[in-house]
Amino acid sequence: MRIRPDNFKRFVYFVAVLALISYAIVVGVNDAIAASGIMVPVWLETPSVVGVLVFLYAIFDSYLWHSRLFRLLGIVEIPDLRGRWDGTVTSSWNNKTSPAVLEITQSSSSIIVAMYTLQSESVSQTAEFEVRRADGRPILHYIYDNHLACSPISLQS
Repeated sequence: MRIRPDNFKRFVYFVAVLALISYAIVVGVNDAIAASGIMVPVWLETPSVVGVLVFLYAIFDSYLWHSRLFRLLGIVEIPDLRGRWDGTVTSSWNNKTSPAVLEITQSSSSIIVAMYTLQSESVSQTAEFEVRRADGRPILHYIYDNHLACSPISLQS
């Protein structure tokens, strides 16, 4: 997740809260094990705070980042563009317009853009959002690898 300098403090607070939640989970699991009287084998570790923190962040990064709560808290500012987008593309090479399908796979820390036309297929190698300071509109920039389509593809859903 790209963190803008003006959002860095909120993101640090978010990670600190995740660390506290992780600590509470580990203490709760350890207390529950101790209270149950179960002897944990020496080769079986109880969860560590760092392990739980990584697990919680992975859940946030993959599934929870697009929830309204994290937008209201100002933790996530990138737009949610996941899905399939139908449209047209105009070539800068020959100025011709053709139908295109854009498929976007996104988490809070990564975005993959794939575009399919009748002539070619492309997949992003790197992608980044820029938020215009003037009007707050996001712009998606990406560098892609393009291949000519070897077989006819259907642009229908």
